[in-house]
Amino acid sequence: MKVYGSMDKKYEILFNHIRSIEGRIVYRIRALRDFGDVHAGDMGGFVETLDNLSQDGNCWVYNDAMVLDFARIFGNAKITDAAVISGIADISGGSSVMDHAIVCDNVRICGIAMVRNRAIIQGNAHIGDRALVIEHAVVKDDSRVSGDAVISGDAMLAGHAIVRGAALVRGSANILDYATIGGRALIEGDAVVADNARVFGNAKVHDRAIVCCDAWIFGDAQISGHARIAGMLRVTGKMSICGTARLGGDRRLDMDITVDV
Repeated sequence: MKVYGSMDKKYEILFNHIRSIEGRIVYRIRALRDFGDVHAGDMGGFVETLDNLSQDGNCWVYNDAMVLDFARIFGNAKITDAAVISGIADISGGSSVMDHAIVCDNVRICGIAMVRNRAIIQGNAHIGDRALVIEHAVVKDDSRVSGDAVISGDAMLAGHAIVRGAALVRGSANILDYATIGGRALIEGDAVVADNARVFGNAKVHDRAIVCCDAWIFGDAQISGHARIAGMLRVTGKMSICGTARLGGDRRLDMDITVDV
C-alpha cells in the first residue's frame, strides 16, 4: 500500500461535516492542492473512508455525491451532483457518474463512459469506452455496454446482455440473457431481444416485437409491431416483418419485402 505524506495528499476528510445514508456516516472532503479542475480549499462531496477516493490522478467527488462501502474512485474519474457509488464498485479512467445516478455492487465503469440522470448500474455490470447510460435506464447482472453505445429511457439490460458499437437501446426495450446488440442497431419501444439472439448492422427492432432463441437480425432489416422472430432465423437485407407475424426455423430471409400477418 502506498503511504502518502502530508505534502502528497490531495484531499482531506472533514470529520465535522457529515451526512447519513442508509445508516452509514459519510464525510465531506476538501482539496489540499490544485489538480485537474479542482483548487486547494475546494469542498468536495462525501466519502466513508480515505480508501474510497484515490490520492493520485485527477479523480474527484463533487457537490453532494457520495462514495461509500468499499467502492473506489481513481484515475481521472468524476462523481458529481447527487450520484451515489457503493458496494465494491470501481470507477476509473476518465469516466463520470453524475446527477442522481446509482452505481453499486461489483460494477466497473472505465474509459470515458458516462452514467447520468437517474440511471442505475448494478450487479457485475461493466460500462466502458465511450458508452452512455442515461435517463432511467438500468444495466444489471453481468451485462456489458461498450463502444459508443447508448442506453436511455427506461431500457433495461439484464443477464449477460451485450450492447456495443454505436447501438442505441431506448424506450422500454429489454435486452436479456445472452443477447448481443451491435453495429448501429436500434432497439426501442417495448421490444425484447433475448436468449442468444443478435441484432446488428443497421437493423431496427421496435414496438412490441420480440427477437429470441438464436435468431439474427442484421443489414437494414426491421422487426416491428407484435412480430416474433425465433429459432435460428437470419433476417437481413431490407426485409421488414411487422404485424403479428411469427417466423422461425433455420433459414435466411434476404428480400426487399414486407411481411405483415
